[in-house]
Amino acid sequence: MGALFSTIDYDPETEVPDLTEKVVLVTGGSSSIGYETVKLFVKKGAKVYMGAMNGSRATGAIGQLKAEGILDSSKGSVIWLLLDLAIPRTTTTGAQDFMCRKSRLDVLECWELAVRQSLLKRFQHYPPQVNNAGK
Repeated sequence: MGALFSTIDYDPETEVPDLTEKVVLVTGGSSSIGYETVKLFVKKGAKVYMGAMNGSRATGAIGQLKAEGILDSSKGSVIWLLLDLAIPRTTTTGAQDFMCRKSRLDVLECWELAVRQSLLKRFQHYPPQVNNAGK
């Protein structure tokens, strides 16, 4: 299995197109793969809404992007959006907050859902949530 995936060459720095003028929402964007996704999209010029449930972690992640020179050297920007997909109330208010700021969404990356699924396996009593957005 490892040999199969080791032969694939993919470099997001060169293969992800320019995202200038694009609006992106990344859930779970304050840490781990979500943070790296935010970083890539900002480098590519997108206006990124970082969905995160913890304000101090989100501001810390934004501070880290500044410390790494990502926000200063790119056309992109990051805005923290209170959003926890496990709590429907924050999902609703986060969506309303987003819709008050923007009339469109070009890219949605839901990394938080993957983390929630791994939690479900450990804590079977955790109620599953499905969130849909649309007209």
